[in-house]
Formats: sequence, structure tokens, C-alpha cells
Amino acid sequence: MARPIPTGEVITAPLRDGRRISGAIFGDIKSSRVIFYFNGFPGTRLEATLAHDEAVRLGLKIIALDRPGLGESSPKRGRLVMDWPKDVEEVATLLNIDKFAILAVSGGAMFALATAAYFGERVQALAIVSGVAEGWRPGALKGMHLANRGILEIGLVSPILGRCLIATIASVWRFSPLAAALWFRSVLSPGDVEIVKRPSVTRLLMANIAFALKQGIAGVVDEYSCLVSKWGIPFERISAPSSFWHGTADSYVPFKMAQINHELVPGSALKSVPGAGHFMMVDCFGDVLRELSECARF
Repeated sequence: MARPIPTGEVITAPLRDGRRISGAIFGDIKSSRVIFYFNGFPGTRLEATLAHDEAVRLGLKIIALDRPGLGESSPKRGRLVMDWPKDVEEVATLLNIDKFAILAVSGGAMFALATAAYFGERVQALAIVSGVAEGWRPGALKGMHLANRGILEIGLVSPILGRCLIATIASVWRFSPLAAALWFRSVLSPGDVEIVKRPSVTRLLMANIAFALKQGIAGVVDEYSCLVSKWGIPFERISAPSSFWHGTADSYVPFKMAQINHELVPGSALKSVPGAGHFMMVDCFGDVLRELSECARF
């Protein structure tokens, strides 16, 4: 029988404005060595199951949160990238967390960078795997698969048309999570396709998409709007030891985006992985978590 997808220890944090942020704790739930995990787009806390076993071995507690309108977190219409750190702050206060590290993948990069800038020295280390950069920056979309590039370019030129397009895609994915899995197979590099074809990865990918769209498509559309906007992040305020892990064969989020973020974050390290694609995180979470733990001096 297929191994069930771990759901972690589910948490729900009530916010001052009446919303709630839902999430789950993975890894060593009793540890005081905390890492906030920011999933890709569109995704949820379920992604953190990939890091669970290694986090247990390293004695790390991973807190994965559903962003507004995704999974089981309350929606926040018109949200901006820099709104997210304030939600994280409330969750950290409720859980009595002072200092922590951040691990993000793909579309979670924008929210991780925003949080690192907002919290300053409270963030002890930051690691981003296959992370996005602002699409409007020169050369950011170079090397991206044409279909994925087109989705972003439409939103950059016309946010309204972009929202309509992503709403249509999200509606199809909500009706059939399998369509999402097939989409990824069509736009990813050959190495990525082999990873996505693994039964455990396909199953997690479909569950993740279905859970992200549990409340409907609005949360995905709002997050897309964040992605194609100017993020408003004060990159110069990021003081944590930061590293950007990226595959040189990534055609979904091209390597150029890692280079852009690396240049924006003072003192950061760029870790290129030759021949690796977008889903390299499936196989490299152990390496990233070990380095993150060492940099954070837990």
C-alpha cells in the first residue's frame, strides 16, 4: 500500500483582524530549533512533508503555514507581498517563537525574502531553493519555458488579463488535480519529469494542488497578483546568512532568477547545481536543512 501523506501536527492561529492562519508542524515537534517553511505557488503546508524525515534526524521543528486563501487559511483579498510577514509575526508571537530560520521553495521565495527583511536579526538563516525573482527585472524570464513565461508576461503587462488567465487555469486544476500534474510534466525539464513521475511525488503534487484550491480559486489568483507585482521588499534590510540553491537546467524558474536575488541580498551565497531542474528540492532537502541548521547556529 502507498504510504499516507503525513499531515503534521495541525495548528490554527487566530489573527487580530479576525482571520486565521492554518498550518502544521513537521520534524521534531518538541525542538526549539524552528524553521518556517514557505511553500511554492500554488501550494500549501503539505509540501513540507518532503523535509519531515530529515528534520526529525536533525532535531529541527518545521512550521509550514498556508498563505491567505490557500489550504485552510482565511482569505485576504488584495493582499501584498509585504503583508505576509505581519501574519508570520502574529503566529510567531502566539507560538512564543523569538528567533528562527526560513526555508522556501519556488514561489515561496518572495514571501521568504519579505519576511527576512521585515524581521531583520530575528531571522538566523535563510535558504531558498529554485526561487522566483521579480519578473519585471531585466533578463528575469530568460530561459523560462514559453508557456510559463507567457503566463507571467501577460500578468506583467495587464494584471487584469493575467488574473483572468490564472483563474481559468486554477478552475481546471480544481476540477482535476491530475491536470496540474500533467501540466508540470509538459513544461519541466527531462530531469524534472522523471522526478514528477515518481508515484509518491505525483501523489503529493496532486494532493497539494487539491488542498490549495480547497476554498476555491481566489487565493491562487491573489497570489498570482503578488507574483507579477513589484514586491516592495527592502532587500538591503536582510541581514541573515542567505543562500540561493538553484539548478542550472531549471526551465520553470530559470537560473537567472537566482542570480538576480543573489545580487539583491547583501552577502548572500549562490549555490548552482549543475544539470538540476526545478524539482531538485525533492532530493536535496537534506543538504539544505543541514546547511541551514549550521548557519543558524541553533
